[in-house]
Amino acid sequence: HLSDKDMKKFAAAQLEAFAGRCLEVLRLPTEDAQLVARCLVEADLRGQSGHGIQRLPMYADRLRAKLVNPQPKIRVDRTSP
Repeated sequence: HLSDKDMKKFAAAQLEAFAGRCLEVLRLPTEDAQLVARCLVEADLRGQSGHGIQRLPMYADRLRAKLVNPQPKIRVDRTSP
């Protein structure tokens, strides 16, 4: 485990931009990549690090392994009241 002195600190906007670029390189559409990056950083800012930027390598691994479709064609067949 890293100690506080070993941890690097980044501005939220800088980290969000980096994560977004990483996801775009892995073929996520820009808008989707930015949304995922924002959600990861916001999770860290809320103290939910298990749902934060630490997930980026796992997402990248799954995208590279083609376990996740980076550009799914989603449609709604019907909605419920």
